[in-house]
Amino acid sequence: MTLLLSEVIRVLPREDVGVCAKRCLDNDQCKGFIYDDLTKRCSLTSTDVASSGLVTSTQEGFYELRSRRTACGAKFKCDNERCVDRSKSCNGDDDCGDRSDEAQCQVPLKYETKLTGGSGNHEGNVQILVQGEWGWVCDDGFGFEAADLVCKGLGFSGALAFTRNNKFGVSDDNWRRSSPKFWLDEVSCSGQESSFFDCPSSGLGIHDCGPTEIAGVVCRTGRMVCNANQFQCGQNRLHTCISRSQVCDGARDCFDGSDEAPELCDDVGVTRLETRMASLKATTSGTVFIKHLGKWGTVCDDNFDEKNAKVLCRSLGYKSGLAVPYPRAFFGRGTGDIFVDDPRCRGHEEWIGDCPGVKWGMTDCDHGEDIGILCSDEVEIRLANGPTSNSGRVEIKLSGKWGTVCDDDFDDYDAQVVCRMLGYRGDAIAHKHARYGQGLGPVWLDSLDCKGDENSLEQCKRTAPGASDCTHSEDASVTCYNEGRGVVDRGLRTALPDGCGRRTDSSSSFLVDNFAKIVGGTSQQPLEDPWLVSLQLREDGKLKHNCGGVVIAEDYVLTAAHCFKVHGRQNYVIRVGDYKMNIREDDQEDFLIEKLWLHDEFDTTVEFNNDIAILKVARKNGRGIRFSRSVQPVCLPSEGASYTNLRSCTISGWGTTSERAPPVPQNIPRSGLVTVYDMAQCTGPDRYGTFEVTSGMICAGDLNGKIDTCTGDSGGPLTCQEGGRFVLYGITSWGKGCGRRGQPGMYTKITKYLRWIHDTIV
Repeated sequence: MTLLLSEVIRVLPREDVGVCAKRCLDNDQCKGFIYDDLTKRCSLTSTDVASSGLVTSTQEGFYELRSRRTACGAKFKCDNERCVDRSKSCNGDDDCGDRSDEAQCQVPLKYETKLTGGSGNHEGNVQILVQGEWGWVCDDGFGFEAADLVCKGLGFSGALAFTRNNKFGVSDDNWRRSSPKFWLDEVSCSGQESSFFDCPSSGLGIHDCGPTEIAGVVCRTGRMVCNANQFQCGQNRLHTCISRSQVCDGARDCFDGSDEAPELCDDVGVTRLETRMASLKATTSGTVFIKHLGKWGTVCDDNFDEKNAKVLCRSLGYKSGLAVPYPRAFFGRGTGDIFVDDPRCRGHEEWIGDCPGVKWGMTDCDHGEDIGILCSDEVEIRLANGPTSNSGRVEIKLSGKWGTVCDDDFDDYDAQVVCRMLGYRGDAIAHKHARYGQGLGPVWLDSLDCKGDENSLEQCKRTAPGASDCTHSEDASVTCYNEGRGVVDRGLRTALPDGCGRRTDSSSSFLVDNFAKIVGGTSQQPLEDPWLVSLQLREDGKLKHNCGGVVIAEDYVLTAAHCFKVHGRQNYVIRVGDYKMNIREDDQEDFLIEKLWLHDEFDTTVEFNNDIAILKVARKNGRGIRFSRSVQPVCLPSEGASYTNLRSCTISGWGTTSERAPPVPQNIPRSGLVTVYDMAQCTGPDRYGTFEVTSGMICAGDLNGKIDTCTGDSGGPLTCQEGGRFVLYGITSWGKGCGRRGQPGMYTKITKYLRWIHDTIV
């Protein structure tokens, strides 16, 4: 069971159920918890059954503390133990959530019926008056028998046709977002009743219908072409008539297919969203449920992108604005059937059933793959409380309410998009820790991950708006400019050596065909990558190669932050000028690490995110790394350098040559010529998931798996040749195995971290 609209006060991932219970006992606000057996996610809640009600779930269990259970007192106690005001009993609404507040009520003796929206009094959507209030009849279960009784009650001889999907009503955005009153649902007439109101239904005011699920009728008038028990196909001179029993039976009997038209037989665009996150109740977001042939089911997240989300949001009344997909049951697992897998919408369709990839019920997904979406009007943005008009706290408006952006992973790429939305076209600088004061309202966005070239935050990866655990002390701010100031590039040019990126021996210039593979292939030529260093790990009194690194200056080396997840800087020695591991080279030299800077947000939100570290060598006799034929610094790219069409790019290191090989470094380093791919080429089925990669990563190697880095290559360089110099564009970070087809390696994207490097060493 899971709570309806529960107030989740804390979410604890990967906890045993017993530990979850202990956490609830230790929290004075906690009255119960929701536990997902599959993911072991523990959600502490401040509400219990009495104040929330229950709905069934196949995966999650709700546990409450009996000692803190809310008593109903003078309120009405529902069968599910929820408490509601007695005034809500027998008011026609399902306030309990299990219909028990309406179960013992007397049915009103008088009804009125009218048709609205038609071309005359003989047709229209069906409305009924109950207890002085007009409401609609839902089209679930509504058919010829019900339509006949409605028409006869209005003085006609019977019905020519029944209609569904709000045929005679307005279906604009405002209507699709509304919650109209429904008096009847699941009306099941046999035709033997004396009145429409004698037909069985789900109960007065009890329904699961949306604003487009309104039933209608076309009543028979004058002389008709077809008999009373027939259906008239199309509007044409042939006037084909078929038996009513052939309508919506799955077989096309009318020449024009009108007997099986979706608007008559299916639930066109009927969509709802469900979430148990209390912080998101103000937004249109949640796990997607669509109705098909009268049943609710979910949509699989396979290849589900923003085009698909736009179609679903259109069904919910959002023709433009924000349409964001959230995969992997982000808002919670659904129940029932999974109707759609990989719909392949183009984005312009009116409902998901129009999308070319829809094959109802054909899927191999489970509810752990249920897609969720967020829909909103166009995002508004402003800067607040800054000292100048071009700087301030970032505030955005969603669902009519202003809120802030959390600074988790907020960087210059994100600031660039914010500033572009505000009309600036120059540099953009991100600030953290509420630099321009703490804001008010919700923290709408968290863990933004923009690539920097987007036109709107809508196009950036992020958590679900409103689902942040940040406080306003973490509000993000920006400073925007209309020109490129070049502060970072100038600062790094001043701090780093001029003569960078040059090989010092002509013998190292060789043909592309001779490039060796790190996974397989021949060894590297001497002096080929004089900036390559070995991070030697002390174990049992001995040194052995563990990671690579890259010399950028006399005192500084770049490497991967994950090399220090287990071992601290005291356990490492930086070795420069090495070629053959088993002998000492003339220019080989070891340095201790004086200082280590790991990126502040390494490994947050996404594993291996921000995988970069700066090492400062401990000087010897007043000097750092001595440059020579065997030891040279690599160049860094400019801040605005593009990764498109990079050429002559190589990777190098002493790592293993096979995924199955023991973790023993090679005696001689290897190198390989690689292609830097657009990330879209590296994500998808049998490749990397979009949730695994960030804007701080690049994908490079060989899609056929012939060239790749492997164990021991982490922290090493990915360089590209430009104007006779070698420029560092990536640092070896991670991958799925080594040399696997369709899964090149992932590298830290250097240009994203140039400001961080600048601010650290300049």
